[in-house]
Amino acid sequence: MARSRFALAAVFVLGLAAASWAEKKPGVSAEKLVGTWTVAKSEDLPKGSTVEWTKDGKIAVTIKLDDKSMTFKGAYTVEGDSIQISMPGPDGKDHKEALKVVKLTDTDLVTKDEKGKTDEFKKVPAPK
Repeated sequence: MARSRFALAAVFVLGLAAASWAEKKPGVSAEKLVGTWTVAKSEDLPKGSTVEWTKDGKIAVTIKLDDKSMTFKGAYTVEGDSIQISMPGPDGKDHKEALKVVKLTDTDLVTKDEKGKTDEFKKVPAPK
């Protein structure tokens, strides 16, 4: 039951991030996206959950709920002002999502999914 809940949350979150479509804004770049981001505000993702974007187009979403966590891995590409995500779902099939990048700075990431739900993230500082 808990695994299904985590899996559904991960797929939903990725859907939100990938499905958000906003006006194109200059400055949205894969380079700024790379790193680990923690959930600041979300209707679906619990606080403490993270999304890690790598330089080589991989994504890892770690959902934290109570004292448990689950990580889901997939791939992404940046296309204009959107992020295209492909990730295996709980059924084993690839699920594709498109998220609209509403805001991307060195410290803040805001995405909007195709249902209009917004997720806000704060960048985790890289270890020194």
